Amino acid sequence: MGMNRPPIPGGPGGRPRNTSGGRSNLDNSAVRDALQNVRQLLDKDQDPYGELLIQTAEAMGRHLANNRMTTAQIRKLFSEVRKLNFKDDGPYKTNMMRAKLAYTAGRHREVGDLQQVLDKALIEVGTSEEKFNRFENFFEAIVAYHKKYGGKD
Repeated sequence: MGMNRPPIPGGPGGRPRNTSGGRSNLDNSAVRDALQNVRQLLDKDQDPYGELLIQTAEAMGRHLANNRMTTAQIRKLFSEVRKLNFKDDGPYKTNMMRAKLAYTAGRHREVGDLQQVLDKALIEVGTSEEKFNRFENFFEAIVAYHKKYGGKD
């Protein structure tokens, strides 16, 4: 006599719930590549025209849209970054942003991949205002491509 297992409850619309912690195998290479590219894309000497920055942001935006990260989630995080005044608060506020990202990822698993990439980028920013500006551009591009690839509200 075999064991009967209860069915996995369906999500909205009867779709099976993602049991992989919010991550999909569809495009995890986007996260891996972003983690590898962060140092170069934040450095204007290594990526002077922003080509790597845009390429990486597009792959991440597509990945996040495919993994059901909502527009509200990504916009809320982006607005927090936009509020930072690097000249006045610099590294202290970027470290606090890392904590906010970790908290949000803990509450919403679909934010985990973005949190990983942005956390590494914020560490790379360090005390450089120039790198912070490129970080902000990178995040803005991720938001734009997330919307392009169908990020939902």
